Amino acid sequence: FLQHVALALQAPLGQADCCGRQGGDEFVVLLDGRTVAGVASYVEAAIRAVREPISFNGRTIVGAVSAGAYTIEAGATFADALHRSDVALYQAKADGRNTWRQFSPEMEAAMAARRTLEQRLREATAGHGFELFFQPLLKVDTAQCAGFEALLRLPDGEGGYIPPMTFIPVAETMGLINEIGAWVLGEA
Repeated sequence: FLQHVALALQAPLGQADCCGRQGGDEFVVLLDGRTVAGVASYVEAAIRAVREPISFNGRTIVGAVSAGAYTIEAGATFADALHRSDVALYQAKADGRNTWRQFSPEMEAAMAARRTLEQRLREATAGHGFELFFQPLLKVDTAQCAGFEALLRLPDGEGGYIPPMTFIPVAETMGLINEIGAWVLGEA
């Protein structure tokens, strides 16, 4: 299958372009002198080619591709280009399969915010940096307290809190949710 992907990526290349496997299932493609539209045309053709079904040992395999692109600006180094295309790839993977994204500075800011949140979650999980608030649950007919709901809060370090709808999916992705859940149950 990796050979199929390599051929799909090489087929639309021009004379001055090159492609190589970076490791695992990641490839790097360098396109010489292409405009953003030219990059888009190449990436879309490569995605279509990888999605073409292939047969192997009596089985049909259909590939899926996520791609990130960066058009080198004046003064950017090769390391900058790799980093920024990787940021775009990360965004494409977050957006779903068989898609690609062109790098934008907003992506880098979002990735930095994500890394900061991940670090805050690691620290809060290791050092019990979460807080629990208890909200009373009232019976509708009598207004008597029927119990309490424990609400998990993650301090943002600036006197506020990061909303659960922001940090819970990240904690799940990081594999921390069971540890956090155990702490909540013990603390409650």
